[in-house]
Amino acid sequence: MKIKTLRRALYRRTRERETAMRNNSIAWFSYKRGYGSDESYGAHISKWKPTSRPLRLLDIGSEATRAELAHILFPEWPRAKCVEEARSGIFSCNEQYSGGAANLEFHRLIKPVIEAKRLDGTVIVDRSADEECKGPTEVVLYIPKRAKLVRKVVN
Repeated sequence: MKIKTLRRALYRRTRERETAMRNNSIAWFSYKRGYGSDESYGAHISKWKPTSRPLRLLDIGSEATRAELAHILFPEWPRAKCVEEARSGIFSCNEQYSGGAANLEFHRLIKPVIEAKRLDGTVIVDRSADEECKGPTEVVLYIPKRAKLVRKVVN
C-alpha cells in the first residue's frame, strides 16, 4: 500500500461556516478551491493547511489497494471475494465519488487500518489512480479527539 505525504493547502465546501474541525469526525477535502456545487456540498468554501507536520495519507486510488484493505478487514474472505468487493462492492471506487452514505461507510470501515498504520486519512490523486478510480482528487481526514491536523487559513 502506498503512503503519500501532503503539505499543500486543501479546500472544503460546507453548508455552514467552520472555524475548526469537529473532533472525532471524518472530513472531506479537495485540491481545488471551487470543486463541487453549492447544491451538493454547500456555499461556504474554506482553505485549510496541515499544522505542524505533513499529513500521512493512504493512497486508495487502486483496486489492488482496496482489495488488500478488504483482505485485512475480512481475512476469512477468499481473495476472489476481496477483488470482487474492490470492483463492485463497498470497497469499489464507484462508491468513492457517490457523495452518499456508501462513501462514509467505506471510510468508517477502514478506520481501524488507518489508525493501526498511524495515518491521518486517505487520498485519491486523479492523475495516478487506476482507470476505475479516476475522478476528482479527494482527501479524507480522520480528525482525532485532541490533535490538530489542519488549521483554517483566513482568505
